Amino acid sequence: MLRSTDNFRSRPLSLWKWGIGVILLALAAGWMPLDCGGQTLKPGTEVFAVEPSRVMELTYRSSTLQLIAHRWEAGGRFTLICLKKGQARPLICPAGANFDQVLRQLTSLRLRRTLPAKEAEDYWRKNPRPDWAEMGIRDNSQLEPFTALIKPVEGSPQEAVVRFGGATYIVELDAKVFQLLAGGCKTLGAGEK
Repeated sequence: MLRSTDNFRSRPLSLWKWGIGVILLALAAGWMPLDCGGQTLKPGTEVFAVEPSRVMELTYRSSTLQLIAHRWEAGGRFTLICLKKGQARPLICPAGANFDQVLRQLTSLRLRRTLPAKEAEDYWRKNPRPDWAEMGIRDNSQLEPFTALIKPVEGSPQEAVVRFGGATYIVELDAKVFQLLAGGCKTLGAGEK
């Protein structure tokens, strides 16, 4: 037989579980910043990192280019597939030294600073979605691929804005990376300079 006092005793526990669920959902959706145990991320901290030799696929999509770099075995050579706006057919080429340079930079994104939510909203409003590129990096682990929106910082040749996991970061990244990516096989292929 269930008494009203039994129902009352179980209710605070249910509310507690519900509250924790809402907080976890808010964190997962990016509604609340994760503060890493009360400490903010310090400049120089890697907000994303993976060993380049473990990367199996890198994708980069801007408004004028789609690049897919793929290899079948860790440590093997990448093949690049480049599709450019207005180009009739894709270009396919083996990756060269410039691609290795790009891969090293994109697999170690070091924090310059985190944009507060209001500043990130303002930045997003001034730089609408078509101005950003989508980047994806899949390694040989069982983890989901890393995906982010990325854009060079105007007037700052050593910085980029990266948005993922509900947060927006200014990271160290040479603007030359974006120039090399934009060139596709012409700048990233083997034998190219």
